[in-house]
Amino acid sequence: MPTIDERVQELEATVARQRTRVNILTVLAFGACLVAYVASNRDELRVRRLEIVDDAGMERFVAYAADNGDAATEWYDADGSLRLDAFTTGEGDAAMQWSDAFGGIRLDAFTLASGQSSMQFFDQDQYRRVDMGTLENGQASLQFFDRTGSRRLDAFTLPSGQASVQLFDIEGERRVDLSTLRDGQASLKLADRAGQDRLDAFVLGDGNSSLKWIDAGGRERMDGFTTPDGQASMQWFDDRERRRMDIFTLSDGQASLQWLDAAGKLRMDAFTLGDGGASMQWYDTNETVRVDVFTLADGQASLQWLDPEGTRRLDGTTLPDGQSSLHWFDGAGRLRMDASTLADGQASMQWFDTRERKRLDAFTLTDGVASLQWLDGGENRRLDAFTLEDGQTSLQWFDQGGARRIDASTLAGGQASVQWFDPNERMRIDAFTLLDGASGSVLYDAQEKPRAGFDVNASGKVGEVRGR
Repeated sequence: MPTIDERVQELEATVARQRTRVNILTVLAFGACLVAYVASNRDELRVRRLEIVDDAGMERFVAYAADNGDAATEWYDADGSLRLDAFTTGEGDAAMQWSDAFGGIRLDAFTLASGQSSMQFFDQDQYRRVDMGTLENGQASLQFFDRTGSRRLDAFTLPSGQASVQLFDIEGERRVDLSTLRDGQASLKLADRAGQDRLDAFVLGDGNSSLKWIDAGGRERMDGFTTPDGQASMQWFDDRERRRMDIFTLSDGQASLQWLDAAGKLRMDAFTLGDGGASMQWYDTNETVRVDVFTLADGQASLQWLDPEGTRRLDGTTLPDGQSSLHWFDGAGRLRMDASTLADGQASMQWFDTRERKRLDAFTLTDGVASLQWLDGGENRRLDAFTLEDGQTSLQWFDQGGARRIDASTLAGGQASVQWFDPNERMRIDAFTLLDGASGSVLYDAQEKPRAGFDVNASGKVGEVRGR
């Protein structure tokens, strides 16, 4: 365990090192300002050289400027090793080298007045890792190397607009190759570790393009292209080189899509025409049409759905004038639902049970009239409701014996009435509201004699309560 004296000495050494760092940074900043000032005021300032030494008399910082515009800066560490060496010339040239504590150059850069420049970076083992350069004509290049010295990235651009990027793996195999030309042409290739091309794509200046994808076994899996007039095509193949999907478009707007299963059977066939017409058919594994859809340019459309036996289950159409129809059938071919709309807004819907008996009948008219009827399995009316264009409404509910049990209605002005009947159709409750807000209710017994009741006038006052 260190003694107190040793801890004190260690603390003093730490403080001294921190003070030295601060002093060096201060001197560097001062030296840079001084060199710049000397270079710009050569006729006024006569100081041409600045040296800073440490307590041991070692040069740590040297800066000078000449009348012709040349300037230089050197920085040394405590061991006397040159760590930073930079200079500029009156013509505009400049260079800089940075070295590590072992004397190895880590960064070497320069620029010339002509526009040429270069930068190289080295790792601690003196392997070049980055090499960048530009020429006065605009040409530029970049290379990146790994720790073994193998090139991993190589890129360049030319004044003409041509550019290239290549990426290499750790074994030196080219994996990515990308290039462009000034006329807009471009190319991209991707290769696997064995050097085999997996992706090959290009575009030409006139708009032509192509894309191919190849699997590890050398089999072409995807092939696509485009042409300047808007035509395009794409084909996809499985690992046995069987075509599974085929897509194309033409310049006039026509397009097609086909999908095939592993057995080569057509499962989906769709197309569109330039005038807006379109069609889609879907097939099952037995090549039986299950869904058939089409639309025409004038707005007409049709949809049919069939079961595995080919029985039509759903049939829908729309016409250009807005008329539409929808039919639903069960597995036995029986009509279960029939719905339609007319161009003027009229609509109708009917639902049938498995015995083709109508169970629900609803319609609406353009003037706002609407009606709904619900019938039971014996085709007895159970619910009958309607609304009229003036706001009048009515609802009646019947039991399974056909007896009316509830009768409710509203008038256009807001008057409303509700009556409830027992199984023998004797009125048991009679309630109403009037336009002025008055309301009343009467309870009847089985002999239809009033037993209790009350009324409320328009001002809210409760009238006589009757009853025994």
